[in-house]
Amino acid sequence: MNKMEKDKSIAINQKLLNINMCNKYDWKKCKERLTNIVNQYKEYLCEELDLSLPTITPSYQIRYSQQPKNNNTDKVGDYVTRKLDLEQKANELFNEISNMVETRLSPDERIYFIESFLNDSSENQICEILRIYPTSLARIKISAIIKASLYFLVAVPVDKK
Repeated sequence: MNKMEKDKSIAINQKLLNINMCNKYDWKKCKERLTNIVNQYKEYLCEELDLSLPTITPSYQIRYSQQPKNNNTDKVGDYVTRKLDLEQKANELFNEISNMVETRLSPDERIYFIESFLNDSSENQICEILRIYPTSLARIKISAIIKASLYFLVAVPVDKK
């Protein structure tokens, strides 16, 4: 069992990570990596929604607002395949995020993660939802970020100088 796997198992068993555990990781870099993962999910959703339906011209030709990558004769099939691929990728990533939130985070960490990463709420709004002061949110935020980054194996250890 390597160090990250060991820390991952510790993260599962605790409500909030203790300060020593949090200090092992650069939570700001971890947050950047988590943001990239969540943004990938949001991008899949946008691409899926932006895929407009093909239109049929008066001469019964199929036209796309976005030209398909493949110029095969089966344009409808290409459209359906791309749409299904995007939907599958979005669902797989959503299931991973959902599983992490449900199984790894405490109730307060869940609220922080969902509101911060998925709903883009400010820290003040999150404090109001949790009915806590911003100083109390800091520990919840760092713990949630580190647990999530350990789950997705994107945790960044602190550089020891």
